[in-house]
Formats: sequence, C-alpha cells, structure tokens
Amino acid sequence: MSKIAKFQIATQFYDTGNDLFQKGCFYDAVEKLKRAEDVFRKLDARGDPFGHFLPNGVSGLANACYVQGLCYERIGDQAMAITCYETSLINEKFERKGSFKPFLKSIQERLIMCYEKEREKTSHRADEGVLHDDPELDLSFRYPFSLTPELIPAARLYELAPERYRPFKDFYVRGRHTDAKLRHINKKSDETVMKKMSVYVWSVMTILWVVYGIVVVKVLLIKRP
Repeated sequence: MSKIAKFQIATQFYDTGNDLFQKGCFYDAVEKLKRAEDVFRKLDARGDPFGHFLPNGVSGLANACYVQGLCYERIGDQAMAITCYETSLINEKFERKGSFKPFLKSIQERLIMCYEKEREKTSHRADEGVLHDDPELDLSFRYPFSLTPELIPAARLYELAPERYRPFKDFYVRGRHTDAKLRHINKKSDETVMKKMSVYVWSVMTILWVVYGIVVVKVLLIKRP
C-alpha cells in the first residue's frame, strides 16, 4: 500500500474520530483517533520529507493526539489527557512553525488546566515542604519528567507559564541543577568504566602478542639445524 493511501486511511480515522468527539461520543472517538495516531506514527517513522499535515497545517500525529487529549479531559481522565497533549509536542521541531504556533498555544492552555487539576490532588504535600526538599530523580527520562510524579505538574506549570507560576522558579531551577549534575556524574562514570575496559583489553592483547612472539621465536630456534 502506498504512503498516499495510508495517509488517506489515517485521515479518515482522524476525521471520524473528530466527528465523534464533536458529537460527545468520547470513548468511540478515542478508539478511532488511536487508530489514526498509529498510522500517522508509522508514516512519520518512515521519514517522508514532505510530512503528513492536515488542513490546519499541523501534522496528523499531533492533531490525533490533541483531540484524544480533549476526549480524555471530557471523560475526566486528566493523566491520560496530559500524556496525549505532551505527545503532541514530541515532534515539534518537525512542524511548520507558522501553523504550529496557534496549535501550540491551545495545547499549552489545555496542559496548564490539566496540570493544575493534577496538582490539586497533591497540593497538601507541597504545603508540607515537598517543593523545598531535594527531589528524587529518574534519569531515564528528560527533565522535568525525571522528577517524581507529584512534582512534575509544578515543574511543567513553570515551564508553560513562568510569569504566572513564578513561586515555582526556585524549585524548578534546583531540580534542573540536580538533574544536570547527576547526569554529568553518570556520564563521567560511564566514561571511566569504558577507559578502564579499554586499558584492560589492550593489556590482554599486548600480553597475548608477546606470548605469541616468544612461542614463534622458540619454534624457529628449535627448527634450526
């Protein structure tokens, strides 16, 4: 099946899902939009130089994830809505800048609302000083998603609207500094291990070559008349 045919199929899934969303059939809409997302994702992974954009000038993948986020918001699943909105932003650098700006603004507004609702669930922990403690970090994710789940909303809110959420600045900067420091230490550790392994391998190779040379010399001397 050609890329054009696959794009048309993905677009049909998206249009159907979007129509279902407009009608308030959120669960059915998510099902169609996920199928659209899957096809758009596979098309993008193939590296089409012209991209796969819908009439609003934004990629099909970003659109499908965005409308899924809207569906999950209506359902009341803020966590899944956040995942969908954040996924819409993953390939931002490949989007058409002019078309993506208003789209980005819409996503940011939705994310702020969702993160605020998520933060309300754990606001009592912030009052207990969580934002003032040294944060735990999981370096398998990029910052600020390397933070623990209850701290991510505050960090993302500061990133999305720094002026509005200025009280989170100190926490955000400290967390980013700790994240960078730990990554640097881990990188140095990895480099040290690699250097040690390299020295070890070359040492073994050198010893083997020396032994081989000695054996060859002895064999040659024995064969002499």
